[in-house]
Amino acid sequence: MASSERHLLERDFREGLTLAYLEAAGLALRCVPVVEEGRPLAVVRRHEFLTLFTNPYSHALHSRSKVGEIADRQWLGVTQETPLEALSQRITDVRGLQQEDFVIVDGEGRYRGMGNIIDLLREITAIQVRQARNANPLTGLPGNILIQETLTERLSQGQALVAVFADLDHFKAYNDGYGYAEGDRMLLSLSRLLLARLGDADDFLGHVGGDDFMLLLGGDDWRATCEAILADFAALVPDFYRPEHRVAGGLVCENRRGESVFHPLVSLSLAARPVAAGEALAPPQLAAELSELKAQAKRRPGNSLFVDRRHHPRLTGSLA
Repeated sequence: MASSERHLLERDFREGLTLAYLEAAGLALRCVPVVEEGRPLAVVRRHEFLTLFTNPYSHALHSRSKVGEIADRQWLGVTQETPLEALSQRITDVRGLQQEDFVIVDGEGRYRGMGNIIDLLREITAIQVRQARNANPLTGLPGNILIQETLTERLSQGQALVAVFADLDHFKAYNDGYGYAEGDRMLLSLSRLLLARLGDADDFLGHVGGDDFMLLLGGDDWRATCEAILADFAALVPDFYRPEHRVAGGLVCENRRGESVFHPLVSLSLAARPVAAGEALAPPQLAAELSELKAQAKRRPGNSLFVDRRHHPRLTGSLA
């Protein structure tokens, strides 16, 4: 046997044994980071590394090379706080991306781990499937389960926020007078209106059911957001009525006792409960308070905003 053939057999045996050991140990590494003083500098990818040893002279050429000479310094890095959707969008926007992996770092650039694009897509798909299962079938917005989970998470993290319960007034009369298809059309328009007014990245909108919606707003401009929502809805709702009802300012419908009752145009009531940072508040307690606040808001005629001031009497438009 020639020396070159013996060399190839020895190389194949060594590499085959090494890879078999790694796979048997559950460590089929696709990529290894090069880290110095806790910070990633480059990555060594399994495929590129093994490609260096594909001909009889590769071992002689590369056996004395240093890791830094064969490592890829053009790696994709993301912080551990990056939302999955934002990461997916970033990867999609990178033109000519040949990498299947990315490096995860903390806010100060220290190495925290490795991620894989296939795993990322699998996780995003699982989240989307779960959200679809728990979404409101009419609007596609997060339903009760996702609302409760989001609310529980925000409160447990001690985040400052304003919980806003949105409810339509005289909506049943509109449904009775115009039919459920038109009622659904109004709800869809309201959901789009609310979504359009979400400004902060952490703002949340859920559809509790029927004509009830839940908003979780952050930042200091939450009151302006609520007032803009009311103004938008006031301008929108007349278009859902026939001319004679717009002129009359409402319509006449029979109540459950068969009596004719005049109902004004549908209006929107917002009940806001500011939650200060670190405030100890359980989700059931917040839900109970919002229900009480909603009743207060609905006592006011027309489009209205009712803000709870019992816990924060000095609060105006700031969460500070």
